Amino acid sequence: MTEDGFALRIDVADTAWSGLLKTVGRRGVVEHRVVLDADNRSLQITDVCSDVRWEVGVAGSVPRLVARAQKTRTWGRSWVVMREWTWRPGAGVTSRTVAGRRLASAEGRALIRAAATDLGWKERAGLSERVGIVAALVGAVIVLAVGSAFLGGGSP
Repeated sequence: MTEDGFALRIDVADTAWSGLLKTVGRRGVVEHRVVLDADNRSLQITDVCSDVRWEVGVAGSVPRLVARAQKTRTWGRSWVVMREWTWRPGAGVTSRTVAGRRLASAEGRALIRAAATDLGWKERAGLSERVGIVAALVGAVIVLAVGSAFLGGGSP
């Protein structure tokens, strides 16, 4: 629970594995933050997607020591459909799956919407969605203005 609502958190990946000369890890989370307005019986859903990857050890066709980390985070409305599998060599010629995932971010929002609809609540656009819509409209107006200036600029 949060001050003004709740959060649905989905741990997509939380794994680490080690090889002979290398250690690799990954943590992926999708969180749907829901803000409730009890007076209007409305809610806003904001998606926060976070992915952290790290690697330490020897890597590459020419062996060299590496230490790297990467973090990505998106905030707003995300339409993500993802499939990813990671294998590591096993004993002999075989390999085994270390991490596998399939995620459609709409699934979490669908769970929240279904429960809210059953209780008579309605969804409304959050701040990040409204900013995105305004930015898209302003961009469309600029493209139309520039396009008409180029196309109509040559005629008297």
